[in-house]
Amino acid sequence: MNIIDETFVTLRKYVDVVTACQEGQTLAVRLGLSDDDQINAVLAILKVARETTKYGRHGEMILRSFCQGGRRGILVEVNGTTEEMIMEKVRGNE
Repeated sequence: MNIIDETFVTLRKYVDVVTACQEGQTLAVRLGLSDDDQINAVLAILKVARETTKYGRHGEMILRSFCQGGRRGILVEVNGTTEEMIMEKVRGNE
């Protein structure tokens, strides 16, 4: 897997959830993902970030854009746990 870009977001309050979504959309645009895939990426990031602030109270989120075998997507890691679902659901035009 080739990591193209990454960004870190500290999740403590709801405004940080918005920041995570904005950072995720920026990565998706840079990857050249379709509008639908950008929306899917942001929704997935929203869910993970919101649950982290709601149930975990706080956390560190790492967003990584990647390319692997012609597929592009975004990996989300929170407190050392990678959300693999995003790699499967979000991919650009191949």
